[in-house]
Amino acid sequence: MKLENTPDGKRIYLEITDIDLMVTMDQPNGKGNILHNEEIKTGAGDSPTGARNQLDDGYKAINEAATGGRKVILREGGKDITAEIDLRSMSSATSHTRGPANKGFEKNFEVNTTDLDALITRLTQPSKPGRSP
Repeated sequence: MKLENTPDGKRIYLEITDIDLMVTMDQPNGKGNILHNEEIKTGAGDSPTGARNQLDDGYKAINEAATGGRKVILREGGKDITAEIDLRSMSSATSHTRGPANKGFEKNFEVNTTDLDALITRLTQPSKPGRSP
């Protein structure tokens, strides 16, 4: 829970979910239309069902706010961007889950979790002289 200062005074907000990728397109009215959302998973224990549930939670919360229900706050890097987004556009946005290959995600990285872990290990190890990562 977070205590937020709002135009209506201080309110307590619950964090519903995070959105890994949200694609928007600026409109002449200055607001961004939500075109697409993705939930990206990288761990061996992550599942397509968990990713889909996370997307659905965000979809439900934003659509509820767009129709006059509970309010939401959208943040990017700690900045409140809610007023910059047309929440009504969420109802027509597309979405995908994305994750390692062979795990059933709607879209995949074309690499499995074992190879992904090895790649991450290799990229995060200090470079030795004369060897590129």
